[in-house]
Amino acid sequence: MNYYSNGEFTIDEVERANGYPLKKTGTNQYQGPCGYCRAEGGDTKGDNLHFNPTKGFFCGACVDNEHGKRLAQEIVDSQKVKKEIYQKVNNAKYDKNNFKNYNADLLKNKDRLELVKENIGITNETIKECSIGYDKENDVYMLPMTALDGTITGYEIRVPENNKGKFKFLTKTKGYADAPEKCLSKINNPKNPKNALICAGYKDGYAAYDYLKKFNLQDSYQILTNSNGEGNTAKALKPHIEYLSKFEKIIICMDNDIPGKKAAQKIEQEIPLVFHTLNLGKLNGIRCYINDFTDLHKYIQEHGISENIVEDSIKLSPNSILKLYLRRTNIKLDMPITVDVKPEHKAIMEFFERGIYPYKGCYYYVKYDPNSDAGPGQLTFVKKSNFTLNVTKTVVLNTYSFEIIRNIN
Repeated sequence: MNYYSNGEFTIDEVERANGYPLKKTGTNQYQGPCGYCRAEGGDTKGDNLHFNPTKGFFCGACVDNEHGKRLAQEIVDSQKVKKEIYQKVNNAKYDKNNFKNYNADLLKNKDRLELVKENIGITNETIKECSIGYDKENDVYMLPMTALDGTITGYEIRVPENNKGKFKFLTKTKGYADAPEKCLSKINNPKNPKNALICAGYKDGYAAYDYLKKFNLQDSYQILTNSNGEGNTAKALKPHIEYLSKFEKIIICMDNDIPGKKAAQKIEQEIPLVFHTLNLGKLNGIRCYINDFTDLHKYIQEHGISENIVEDSIKLSPNSILKLYLRRTNIKLDMPITVDVKPEHKAIMEFFERGIYPYKGCYYYVKYDPNSDAGPGQLTFVKKSNFTLNVTKTVVLNTYSFEIIRNIN
């Protein structure tokens, strides 16, 4: 392979510029779909692009590695623009007066305002209430990153347009992730929310807020996201377990792609709380592909859907329950293990259907007996395999709906 490189690139930069995730195939070796081939209707197998951080890019489907060279140059150009803008906006002040000024400047600029409204599908009122701003001097959007304690940790910066589209991510101001406990960011400020909705990013958070307003539910949900990226959401949640435990429901809504599913699975299996999920791949009444909440919000608007399909599609996560009890994952095959179910989980477990569940790379037969001989509330699990297959299954039980998310290896 004749690789091409004209700079140093990270895998995050490559995936963002390429538009598709790459799979690690070896030491310093990644492979996946080529964005340019896909745009031309090719690369149906999703394996044309090869990337090595030290060697560069190679696309095996074009003459003279044209796509590899274009991608490398695109990233270099993006790095230059990002550096220039970053140097200008890095000194932006984080106090409330400044981001109110940014917000006011956006509301006064008709063209830039309409671009945001069209891109996310939100109203002027939502833009004002979420304090989405615009730096007219540098022609960039300023999205405030607000920690749970109300402090502004920085800005997510988006450009009006680049070669990838409109309202696209550019960078974030320096130091936003210095304090890990402040990476969990809130989108809205409800007084007494019953539920927490965890979104993949700020755009999705704004779309969710705008959607909930339609049903007058914006004060029932605290909308959250991680300022340090979707993949690190579980890490951002860990310092706030006590805070999260006060909500009636904690709903995970990550992107409907492989990185998003991995992020959701990590939350379910690592955070010691019971979660609900809003799986964008299994929405009631919608059969087309929806990648994120922004896509969903715009789809609902375009198709004039009036019912609250979001709340109807929220399901209880079995993974988040099983993780509390399947502690001994190194047990032998076909050896039954029985544990007592905690009182606070018994009402939920009454609706748990016995069956085969994938969990942490293995299959388990799991059953719940509320009135076993050993005592009330017994959960028994038996390890049935040391592997899982890429399958999807949904179990709907009475008023509870449990979803089994396929194992992502």
